[in-house]
Amino acid sequence: TRYDRMHVPGPLNFTKMCTATRAMIGKHNFIHFSGLKSVTMRQNRSTLKTITSFNISKIENGLKFSIRGNGFLYHQVRHMVGAVIACGKSNVQVCYLQQLLCCDALNDENRTPRWKMCHAQGLCLRDIEIMELPDPTKLIHPEFEHDEHGRVTSIEIKRRVTEP
Repeated sequence: TRYDRMHVPGPLNFTKMCTATRAMIGKHNFIHFSGLKSVTMRQNRSTLKTITSFNISKIENGLKFSIRGNGFLYHQVRHMVGAVIACGKSNVQVCYLQQLLCCDALNDENRTPRWKMCHAQGLCLRDIEIMELPDPTKLIHPEFEHDEHGRVTSIEIKRRVTEP
């Protein structure tokens, strides 16, 4: 199982881990859970992400983490699981995670996390839900031609020339 699981030595406090997962549910600033903080900040990308569910379930000889959200930053999931494991090992307190999720990234950009990012073993993207496309009969610019996906295909620009 070395390719599809990550080994964590030592005991884990399952109750603390569940408390940590509940702290991450909701809309938070996950900049401190990103692997590329400075790039994300320079590109003015949104670091506010909504986690709709974060569950831990016991499986044979291990734990299974399931995370659902509206989008993720680079390495965000690996950092989230690493933080939860650190809480389970009592290396990090849940209140510290809550402070990171609420802090302003511009004023606190250089804060480094107190946990190790999880390895990629066992990390698996199970599915992606795509939003419904808008109804093509309700186009934003009905005066232009559109393709079958509702994208504008041609725009004709007319300029009015005034004589002096």
